[in-house]
This record gives sequence, C-alpha cells and structure tokens, in this order.
Amino acid sequence: MIHRSESLVVERDSLEAQMKSAGSGESPGRKVGAETDEGDFPDVHLSEAVQETIGRSLKAYYDDFAKEPIPDRFLVLLAQLEAQELKGGGRDK
Repeated sequence: MIHRSESLVVERDSLEAQMKSAGSGESPGRKVGAETDEGDFPDVHLSEAVQETIGRSLKAYYDDFAKEPIPDRFLVLLAQLEAQELKGGGRDK
C-alpha cells in the first residue's frame, strides 16, 4: 500500500520532470506564479498533463484526509456545542 506522503513524492517528481521537459518559461529571479510588484499574478499556463498530475495529487491527498477519523478533541467540542444549544433551547443569540 502506498502512503499519502510516498504518493505525493512520486507525483511531485513526475510534475517536476514534466515541467523541466516543457521548459518553465521563467525569467531569471522570478518564480512562476510569484506576485509581482503591482500585486497581481502573472499569467501562468500549465499543460494539461501538469494540471492532471496536480489534480490527481490533490484528489489522493483529500481522499486520504477524508478517511482519517475525527480527532477526539473535535468530538468533545462538538458534544459541548450541542449541549449548549440544547440547554439554551436552540435559540440563536
């Protein structure tokens, strides 16, 4: 079974290889997607393959995250909130 971190490393390596083979289009000293002095972001066009790789990585990460159990601390906080709502008669304050 591949763990999330291993999967992301493989996807990152694949993405880096694709970007190198396509050429990054960066000018010296400027990162792709870096904010400019004017406060806007330059147009960055990613190939369909790069977009698909990013999409697969994000989906895999989200799927793994969604399968994780809710931490006990959150369950306690939710129970406390529900108890407060019941005690207050369900009224919004």
